Amino acid sequence: MARNKTHIKNLPEFYDKMKRLSKIQRHDILLAAAKAGMQIIRNAALRHYTEKGIRKTGTLGRSLKIRQLESKNAYARVALGTNVKYAKRVEFGFEGADSLGRVYHQQAQPYLRPAFDEERDNAVDEVKANLESALDNLGVT
Repeated sequence: MARNKTHIKNLPEFYDKMKRLSKIQRHDILLAAAKAGMQIIRNAALRHYTEKGIRKTGTLGRSLKIRQLESKNAYARVALGTNVKYAKRVEFGFEGADSLGRVYHQQAQPYLRPAFDEERDNAVDEVKANLESALDNLGVT
């Protein structure tokens, strides 16, 4: 699947507030905010998955998980993905013979990329709102 990065930059006031927190608090706040933003994209992917009629058993939709890749003092990385083997075929299509010699002409039925494209700005807004809320709740001004 394609890798896309979104950075929220030029937030000196935010960084000043974050410096006042412990490493554990920073880690928890950043990770929770990143996951909240990714949840927006996950929900849109599930909506596309259902609306396009891709959903047959629900296995692919249930397998879409948000996982932590990395979290340090100043950033957190999360990913949305699946461990279902046929997910790539659904997203990008497949033309040709598989490993067992069966021939397929499967059209692409993208659900992840359209979700990302549609909801990227909303996800960034959710991350920002989540960070602001967490800092307010901790009384960091």
